[in-house]
Amino acid sequence: MLEYVEKNARIMSRDYDIWGKITEVYKLIGKARSIELSTMNLTPEQSHILRILMLNGGISTINEIADISLRTHNTVSILIKRMEKMGLVYREKKESSKQYLISITEKGSELFNTMPINSIEMIFSTLSEEDKELFSTYLDHLEQEARHILGLDYIPPLLR
Repeated sequence: MLEYVEKNARIMSRDYDIWGKITEVYKLIGKARSIELSTMNLTPEQSHILRILMLNGGISTINEIADISLRTHNTVSILIKRMEKMGLVYREKKESSKQYLISITEKGSELFNTMPINSIEMIFSTLSEEDKELFSTYLDHLEQEARHILGLDYIPPLLR
């Protein structure tokens, strides 16, 4: 029995160590990305919304953006309003609905297409293409399990 407890304690500790490392690396990459995007007066969150819009043909709803970015509707709404003031997106109320369609503007599209990604490329250049493929697969597995545990089994079409 003691052997079983010791073995599981080590496994849990290893899992916790990996979680801690993922958190640290996420924050470091985010900090590098923030510094890089600050030259364009953008935040990583705003660049992510531009990316979501570009991947979705330039148009999404706030709910779709919230689902994909795992942010609250209110947080996304605040980000969209700031981006609208910057001329990067515009909101248009859907007919017979309370929802708004969020569309990327020409300025937003141009900004996205000229947005530097050097920080991302430099950090990920330490991995081979095979490593990146494996890493992506591992992240997909972790994401699927986390979504399942949280009851978020629905995967937005853009992420499929």
